Formats: sequence, structure tokens, C-alpha cells
Amino acid sequence: KKCYKKAFDLLSSVGTNVEAQTTLGEMYLKGIGCVQDKNKGVNSLISCAQKGSVRACRLLYFALKNTDEKRAIMHLVQAAERDDVDSLFILASLHLSNGNMSSAEKLFVRGAGLGDARAVTQLKKLKEGIDGEDLNVLLGSIPYDDEKTSEKVKLNILNILNQKYDITETDFLSSELEIVPAFKARSL
Repeated sequence: KKCYKKAFDLLSSVGTNVEAQTTLGEMYLKGIGCVQDKNKGVNSLISCAQKGSVRACRLLYFALKNTDEKRAIMHLVQAAERDDVDSLFILASLHLSNGNMSSAEKLFVRGAGLGDARAVTQLKKLKEGIDGEDLNVLLGSIPYDDEKTSEKVKLNILNILNQKYDITETDFLSSELEIVPAFKARSL
């Protein structure tokens, strides 16, 4: 802890060095070498981001994502526009989780072009899709707890799929699914 305090004091004395101020802002956010002060940390990082610190933009994303998602993503976009591979990857992953495949792919391509191995891996996964052999059959027998519903088991399965994977019944309308046993049929 003494080393962190010395580092904090040293960084505080540096003055206008943007990277030093970015580290200082991060220390305030996390309470490293000082009393934790998220407001000071965020304000320091905003100042550094305005001066061009990509790292400050990325740190602002993590500092703000739970309280002000719109501003958090704005800072992440700023870092991605400056070709920060970590920010590109995070932004692409957000697009992917929201189902925006084309935007995710464009960002992964940019990241891959900048040498990010994670982006290359994600591009491979996007191109290959999901092999049928890698899917598992989901069976259900527990009904949804609602007296007014007629297809209670179906509704419960769809509810679980929606909560875990953001899948709705309309996602199945255009899919062609067929369950074939991996072994010979036999009589029991």
C-alpha cells in the first residue's frame, strides 16, 4: 500500500502529462493509493479523454456503463474511432449481443486488420455459424405458472430461452430444425 501511495503522490505531482493523469483518474476510481473518489476519477478521465487519451475513454466506459450507459458507449466509440483494439472488440461484442451482426462484423474486421487475435477468432465463429452437431435438444415438462395460458409448457420454455438468450418465438419462424437421433432406431 505504501508503494501505491508513493505512486499516487508522484503522479499527482506530474501535472499535465495525459497518461499520468489517466492513471491518476483510474487510481481515484479504484481507490488505489488514495481514498476512493469516483467523481474525481471520472472528471480526471473526462479531461484526459478530451485531450486524446484512448485509455481514458475505455476506462470511462467501464466507470459509467452501469450508471450512464449512453455516455459510457459514447466514450467507447471515441476510443474505437482511434483504432483502440480493446474498444473495438468490446463495441463489436456489444453489437453482437444485441443481434446487430453486420455492425459487429465490421468492427471485428477492423480489429482483425489491426492485429487483434480475438477479433480474428470471432470472425471465424461468425462465418462458420453453429454446426447442428453442436446443438443440444431442449425438452420441457414444467408448465408456466399462469391459469389463463393454454400452452403452458411451451410458454415456459420460450420464457427461459428469452431470459437466457434473448430468443423469442418469432426467431424460430424462419429456422429449419429437425431432430435426428445419432444412433440406429430400435424398439424398446
